[in-house]
Amino acid sequence: MKIVLENNLQGKLSESDLKKDDSPFKILMKIPLNELKPLISDYVNAGSCSMFLFTLDETCIQSINNRLASLSKLVKPADRKQGIKLTDISFNENNREILIEHQLWQGEKILPAWDSEKGPLFVSYNPIETIISTIYLDFGILAVRTSQQDLANTIKNFDINVLGGGDAQSLKIEGENISKILEWASKIRHANFRLQQEISSLSMTSAQNMETKEYVDLRKVEDFWNWKDKGELIGVYIILSIKEDEDERIGFNLNFKNGKIFFKTAVNEINIRWVLNELLREIKIERPRPSLQKTMFRYLERGT
Repeated sequence: MKIVLENNLQGKLSESDLKKDDSPFKILMKIPLNELKPLISDYVNAGSCSMFLFTLDETCIQSINNRLASLSKLVKPADRKQGIKLTDISFNENNREILIEHQLWQGEKILPAWDSEKGPLFVSYNPIETIISTIYLDFGILAVRTSQQDLANTIKNFDINVLGGGDAQSLKIEGENISKILEWASKIRHANFRLQQEISSLSMTSAQNMETKEYVDLRKVEDFWNWKDKGELIGVYIILSIKEDEDERIGFNLNFKNGKIFFKTAVNEINIRWVLNELLREIKIERPRPSLQKTMFRYLERGT
């Protein structure tokens, strides 16, 4: 978090303002409000995040398209009742993306605590978790931001039900598409293999050159290709260069089996959108946009 703040505030705060031992909170207290608001907007749901990708079927996509004019009616006020509430939803017409905010309350929880006078005791609290999902209509993809697959499936089913039905399956990347991703990446730093021998799985991490501080690209290592031929490549850690002429990179884990992405570097909303767009285009998951005439007819038909 501190690195993110420092990188985004270069030129906005003086070197004397950014002290080496400052905590992220202390740095935030020094930022003018007009500079802080766009930073919060970019990173509030991003940062170093995990997400699961699901492919939506035609029924689901059609149901969503039919509801674009009335999405705001789906919002429910947050409360302390157990379960999932859809607390905010918005449609970006330019990017054809639907951003959904959920609040999940799983009931009262008990934590052990210590009191200096009373000794050990138990404290009850009511945690409410905020979960974000995004529907990318150009690709027919739902992305749920959580590190837990069970929770991602729960939110996926909730969203599909609220938006009119259909089905969605975990994005699986196989065969030729894996080869395309390996070619697309700027660098591969880590790989996981599933084997059908005495060894059931294997992880491989590249070494760091102590002089240049750069990590070896596993694609240049013969053992990487040998194990890929012997077993099944199920996931990789990808480094992507944002711009060819600059040393600006994004690092993330990609699981080919369950469509999970874990950003290891701090990213903002623009970074996330760029990675997903590039990834999904690379494996040829892109849908034709509805014509302007059809879109206008749908909105006029609904009286909006």
